[in-house]
Amino acid sequence: MSIEIYVQGFSGGQPDGIGTREVLAAFGTALVPGPGDRYRLVYDAENDCEVAVTEEAGRAMSLCLFRPCDHPGLWQSLHALLTRGPYVLYAPGGEAPVAVRPDVSGALPEGMADALGAPVLAEGPGDIRNAVIGPESGF
Repeated sequence: MSIEIYVQGFSGGQPDGIGTREVLAAFGTALVPGPGDRYRLVYDAENDCEVAVTEEAGRAMSLCLFRPCDHPGLWQSLHALLTRGPYVLYAPGGEAPVAVRPDVSGALPEGMADALGAPVLAEGPGDIRNAVIGPESGF
C-alpha cells in the first residue's frame, strides 16, 4: 500500500509515549533494526514495511509506518501498541483516528478531534485494519 500510518501518543493534550523498548517489542520478531530511527518490519517474503520512531528521553512519542503491508501480524502489533500506550493511529485521508483505550480521546491536543474527527475505538486488530484500509474478509 502506498500510504503512511501515523501513531502518536498524548497525555493531557501534550505529546507523550511509553518506553521505546516496549514499543519496539510490540513488533516481535518481525522487527529488523535499520539506520538511525528506522526499522523494517518483515513478516514474510511478500509482506514488509518500514517504520520510523520519534523518541524523546527514551520514550516513543510517535511512529510512522511507510507503505504498510497487509499482514495480520502488523495489525496485531499495532493493536498491542495501542493497548499499551496513550496512542492514537491515523492515516491521511482516513475517516477518523483510531484508539483502543477510551482514555486517549480526552488526552488529545485541543483541536485535533475537530481536525481529524473524534477517535473511533477499535476492539481488535481487524477493526484497526478496516479503519485504515477498508473492510476486509477472513481476518
